[in-house]
Amino acid sequence: MSYGAHFRLKKLTSEAPRLMPLEGLRWVDDPAQQEIVAAVARREVTMAASDRGSWRWQAPIMQPDPIDAELIAAATAEAGGKKDLPGLARLEYIRWAEGQCAQLLHIGPYASEAPSIAALQEAIAEAGYRLRGRHHEIYLGDPRRSAPEKLRTIIRHPVGPG
Repeated sequence: MSYGAHFRLKKLTSEAPRLMPLEGLRWVDDPAQQEIVAAVARREVTMAASDRGSWRWQAPIMQPDPIDAELIAAATAEAGGKKDLPGLARLEYIRWAEGQCAQLLHIGPYASEAPSIAALQEAIAEAGYRLRGRHHEIYLGDPRRSAPEKLRTIIRHPVGPG
């Protein structure tokens, strides 16, 4: 939908903002699973201890102005008329704000993020903050075009007072 909205805007105005990277939000609602996920980040247990079925996730792409809900709705309707896209009905345009966050740049394969996540969590605690909200990743590299060791991912986490 991002490409559809981008090209639709470009057709209407002859200008469009640059496409933003794919992002990922992951979380678990069960407090016991939250503790397991935190223990994985601290490298105390492996992902095998987590119940992957309880994980929730979203894959957002930021839409800069002037792309809005109306433009996304038009692009969605156009895409739905051309192809059978089962996930299209679950697409939604939302305004979302994380507030204060801590983040770092991880360079390397996605599978080697655990030490970076642990370092971020340690820095958050040392600064007198605590984690709140959803684990957030912004994928700056394309795994189809980059070597795994060169992938760049911003790992971000909302924080609150300790």
